[in-house]
Amino acid sequence: MSENRRRYFRIEDWVYLEARLVNQSELEMKLAYYQSNQPFYSSANEHNQGQHKNLADLRAITEKMPELAGYLTSLQDQINHLTKKLLPGDSDEHQSSFAQIRKVNLSAQGISFTTDDLFKPADTVELRLKLIPSITELPILARVVLVEDNEADGELGLYRISLDFLHIQGSDREIIAKHVHSKQFETLGSKSNEAL
Repeated sequence: MSENRRRYFRIEDWVYLEARLVNQSELEMKLAYYQSNQPFYSSANEHNQGQHKNLADLRAITEKMPELAGYLTSLQDQINHLTKKLLPGDSDEHQSSFAQIRKVNLSAQGISFTTDDLFKPADTVELRLKLIPSITELPILARVVLVEDNEADGELGLYRISLDFLHIQGSDREIIAKHVHSKQFETLGSKSNEAL
C-alpha cells in the first residue's frame, strides 16, 4: 500500500455519480478539456462551498430578523440562478445524468462502487461526482485498479470496481478530504449520542 493511500481516510457514503470509459484515443482531449475548463469548475465549487458555509449564519439571522433572512434568501436564489446559467455542469442535460444516487467507498485518493458495467484494470474512467448535501460537482479522471465480482448482500451491480484518481485538481481533492472528515465527525457524534 502506497504512502499516499495511507494519508487519506475512507468512508461509506451516498453520492451522485456518473462513470464512463475513456478510450485511449480521447484521453488527451479529455485532459485538455478539464485543464481549460478548470476555472469554471473551480468557480462553481467555490460558490457551492461558500453557500454551505453560510447556512449557520443564515439560520441565526432567520431567528433574529426573519425579514432580512427572507431578503437574503431571495438574493441567494437569484445568484444561484445566474450561476447555473454561467457555469458548466449545471444544465438540465447534465442534471438528468445524475438521476441515480450510488453508495460508494470514498477518499481523497480514490473511490469504489458497484456497477453492471465491466471495466478492466488500467482502464481510464471519466467520473462526474456530486457530493451530498453540497451538490459540488467534481470532474475527475480515474484509473481502475481492481475489479471483483460483487458478493455484498443488498448492493446492486454485478461488479465492484476500485479506482485511483488519476487527474483531479488539488482544490477538488481538498473538497473531498473535507467532506470525508465532516462525514466522519457526524458518524462519531451519532455514536456518542447513542452511547448516552
